[in-house]
Amino acid sequence: LAKRPSEAAVGHLISALGRLVEREDVLVEVRKALRANVSFVDREDVRRRASSRDVATEERAAALRLLGAIGDDRALALITNALRDTDPRLRQAAARAAVDYGGPQAKTLLEVARKNEKDARVKKHLELVLRTLR
Repeated sequence: LAKRPSEAAVGHLISALGRLVEREDVLVEVRKALRANVSFVDREDVRRRASSRDVATEERAAALRLLGAIGDDRALALITNALRDTDPRLRQAAARAAVDYGGPQAKTLLEVARKNEKDARVKKHLELVLRTLR
């Protein structure tokens, strides 16, 4: 899918991104394919959904994951804000989105979030995702 961009593939790739959390090897390929198909993603709409408090947590989480996976230039700012959100589910999704984004900036964000996190479950999640970030 990364070699042959296809608008039809994007929906399937987004779905896989949300379901395959424990399969990092598959997620790597999904991220590559999404980045190859980024021209078929309405980034403005995804950014709006990621940042809107009027959108359900699950939808915001999925939008954050997608922005991280495609390496969107505004993803890190949105992930940073979500890591400070009052909803622990969104903070966990933001942590996963940072891993999807990858790189030293994402790692720094996660380390700071782990240091400041008060919720034990979210803190444990941050520790786990930090181990997967290279």
